[in-house]
Amino acid sequence: MSTIKVNKIENTSTTDGGVSIDVDGHVQIDGQQMPTAGPLSNRSLIINGAMTVAQRGTSHTSQHNSNNYGVDRFKVSIGNSLAVITHSQETTGAPDGFQNWLKVVVTTADTSIGAGDYGIIAQQIEGYNFAHVNYGTSNAQEVTVSFKFKTNKAGTYCMIHRNNAANRNYIHEFTPVADGNWQTITYTVPGDTTGTWDKTNNIGWSWELCIANGTSFQSSTVDSWFGGQFFHSTPNQVNFLDSTSNELGITGVQVELGSKTTPFEHEHYSQTLAKCQRYFQINGRLFGIWFTVDGMRYIHPCSSTMRAAPSGQLLDPDGYHEYWNLQGYTNIGSLGTFRGDSTTVDFQIYSNTNRGRSYGDPAMLGEGIVGFNAEL
Repeated sequence: MSTIKVNKIENTSTTDGGVSIDVDGHVQIDGQQMPTAGPLSNRSLIINGAMTVAQRGTSHTSQHNSNNYGVDRFKVSIGNSLAVITHSQETTGAPDGFQNWLKVVVTTADTSIGAGDYGIIAQQIEGYNFAHVNYGTSNAQEVTVSFKFKTNKAGTYCMIHRNNAANRNYIHEFTPVADGNWQTITYTVPGDTTGTWDKTNNIGWSWELCIANGTSFQSSTVDSWFGGQFFHSTPNQVNFLDSTSNELGITGVQVELGSKTTPFEHEHYSQTLAKCQRYFQINGRLFGIWFTVDGMRYIHPCSSTMRAAPSGQLLDPDGYHEYWNLQGYTNIGSLGTFRGDSTTVDFQIYSNTNRGRSYGDPAMLGEGIVGFNAEL
């Protein structure tokens, strides 16, 4: 069998189109970079990078010592700082090729960031999904990070990547043009051949954007892996939280094997939703029983196998529940015991008053009242 050898050539034409090979031997089609490593589909290790899924609702607030999710899989953490921010899924004003983006605005400013204060926007990649990158071995591979970003707050922003133990760190600085227009941020992270990296259902690798950070969590080491606990930025990090005029936007987040940035891989909505539901899902309409005068018991079959047995979250205390189909009630008081595993959950929910029901009376729960949380 003969072998065809293709010499490395560079086609710099922007008008001819077709297939070209750059000086490193990488293939482009009509000017679009093809993957240099990993699969041709399901390339991104990030889930919901186009910000299309928001099961918890489209607008949320994060403040002092809170870790809140709004757009699925993207956590907003405000540690110690007294700032308050609103983060929302937006449907207008997205960059070309996108329909949604994550908007972050400051609603209560903090002009003096203390040593232990910080603000980050993060997604933790599960170890099962990052295991093939082979961190912690001599075969550790590089990954390329890309995302669309805009802001009106000038300064240096930091990206941080870490392991589950938070003792291996990588910081990358970028300084966007602060004109409120969309721009593309991209950089390559070398593989870390040392450290312990989880390869099961804990944190495998973190994508974190720092928006403010105090001196306790700063390091001057950039663009290389280093040890130590919980660093968020360099000393150059801007304080995005210092004014209620500050806004930023993010979408098109992608992390992929190799040293080249490829076009963002859009997925069907149902595919992205199913991935998100491994970490968080809400109930559909459920039938159960009353087991006390004010308590109901339901079985929730998980729509996707969850990362772990979930905890419960009451999303809508005014949600619809009833005694069969005869009476509708509002004002749910609390959630009770949660039992089960990653596939099925047996849980209790209590009304805030005595409903006079008897054990075994049929009960029904409206959809979207309870959240099942197995986030990292």
